[in-house]
Amino acid sequence: MGMRTSTPSWRTPRACRRLTGTGVAALAAAALGSASVAAATPRPTPPAPPSAIGGSFVSWLAVSPAYMKSGVVAAIGVVLNCDQDCIALWVSRDGGSTWQRAAAKGWQPSRVVIAMDAQGHDILYGTGSKLLMRSDDLGETFVAAGGGGMPTMLPSYPQDGSFAVASVGLGSDYVVRHGAAHDVAGSTDADTDLEFVASPEYPNGGSSSPALLVGMDPISKSPVVLHCTVDFACSSPTTLVQPETSSTITTTNTLLFMSGDYAEHGSVFADTPIGVQKSTDGGMTFTPLSIVSTAGADRTATPMMALATGYREAGPVRTAYVSVFQVSGVQTKQPHTDGGVYKTDDGGSHWTALATTGPFAGGSQAIAIAPDGRLFASYTDHSNNSGLLCSADGGASWHAACPPVGNRAPAIGSGSAKPAGAGCNTATCGNNLQSAPSNGTTQVGTSGQTKSDLTPVGAAQTSPSAGPRSWVIPAVVAVSLLVAALVGSVVRGVRRRATRRTLP
Repeated sequence: MGMRTSTPSWRTPRACRRLTGTGVAALAAAALGSASVAAATPRPTPPAPPSAIGGSFVSWLAVSPAYMKSGVVAAIGVVLNCDQDCIALWVSRDGGSTWQRAAAKGWQPSRVVIAMDAQGHDILYGTGSKLLMRSDDLGETFVAAGGGGMPTMLPSYPQDGSFAVASVGLGSDYVVRHGAAHDVAGSTDADTDLEFVASPEYPNGGSSSPALLVGMDPISKSPVVLHCTVDFACSSPTTLVQPETSSTITTTNTLLFMSGDYAEHGSVFADTPIGVQKSTDGGMTFTPLSIVSTAGADRTATPMMALATGYREAGPVRTAYVSVFQVSGVQTKQPHTDGGVYKTDDGGSHWTALATTGPFAGGSQAIAIAPDGRLFASYTDHSNNSGLLCSADGGASWHAACPPVGNRAPAIGSGSAKPAGAGCNTATCGNNLQSAPSNGTTQVGTSGQTKSDLTPVGAAQTSPSAGPRSWVIPAVVAVSLLVAALVGSVVRGVRRRATRRTLP
């Protein structure tokens, strides 16, 4: 069971209640610590690039295991120019062709996990301060489904509804099977239990543990990986290596990804927001991976990772993707961000830049891959524009919409699909696909019609000579890594510290 702490009810983070003007400057200054943020005379900026959900700053993506049938993808976005309801849940029911903001009644902003039941229906789970939340209508309404914590769907979920919940310091860890909850030991209060991950062949783990647990050492605040029995009793923690400049807010967002042949080869990746590490011995030892050069960067974050469908350590598929967000120029008081999406085809030994220009030039905060290989990724460009893009060709080009997928997908050219970001206005959604300049290429637009003369968003773009406002880049820096702590975690104490500590 996890450490018991007193955790107040979730509210929209103060940092997100009014993220505009001098409020953003103040937030950025607090997050950057030594970097002063001066007000500046507004300068003209280039038009915002296209985005699936307008200008929302995407911090989390999830793809349904029933994607090929339902086409469901979920995204959590933060609206920067906002007074209330600043964190939104967006859902696509056609594989990223169109997106709508879910009503999310009863939802407390948090990460969402998508499960598939025996009938092939999508079920969304979200974590709250005291309750696990469940939605059977794709995010329109949420109801209580158990005690608070981070859920992990077990391979048998479609048959028996099994999932394990790490308490995140909110009480006891537990497992639900056939609708009945049973407490499990977890780390037995030795660590703050953050999230379980089960072998793809659970309860078979081969020569490795059938399940692992990400935790946080209560003294050092370092992330640890514990080895669990079939009944989720966990011990023998392995401490993940952290740079000396890291801070405790990074720990809560460490995620584990097991290869499809984990039971045979023990391959598992640990993605912390400050870097990716890999184990080939079932999580007993981890080795940091070199993804992008950190020379000249004050901080390098890897907010999300995605393994290609069918990833196996023994091959033939050994492809993975990582979103990268770098902060530079803090010491010179001229901070700016870089990064994008990076890819490996050899299990992490070598990485190449997949999308680092145009919209992605300022970094990426979220990445997900669908079973058909299409990619979804968030972006921040060098002019403070943020959004969500899709690639149906392995990252060669990026667009606000991909061709429809699933049984709810409209026929191309039918005109029946709603525009991306339906239900929002230009103040919160920004420009759509039609704002892209022309270069004679063809793609499917947000209306479901075949469009021509639209620039693939992944193409390199030349910005006008006017640069972004001086407070804009620090604002993106501050919000990007605050979102990782505020939205991606339910550890209230960590969330409080995140607003006044320096960047991870």
